[in-house]
Amino acid sequence: MTVIMGVNLSDRICLLADSRVSNIDPQSGAMTIRHDNMLKIEPLDQLSGCVIASAGDAHFAQVIIRQMNKDFKDCSIVELRQSAYDWAVAQAD
Repeated sequence: MTVIMGVNLSDRICLLADSRVSNIDPQSGAMTIRHDNMLKIEPLDQLSGCVIASAGDAHFAQVIIRQMNKDFKDCSIVELRQSAYDWAVAQAD
């Protein structure tokens, strides 16, 4: 289970997450801990102050983060805000 929490501090936002990665064995259903050093909150390379938080499939999250960094490389925060929803819908298709 991933825990991600955001706190509005008036002049900034604090975003926190755990760092545990676990698996569920498909045969036994037992959960095993793989490691405790996964970054679940990562900055978007070109957008100062923008981060993306992820939970669930770590490989899929990395694909999305790489694609966002590529597709929004020269984008402003305003352009990101205006196009992020349509971009996410297109990625899901």
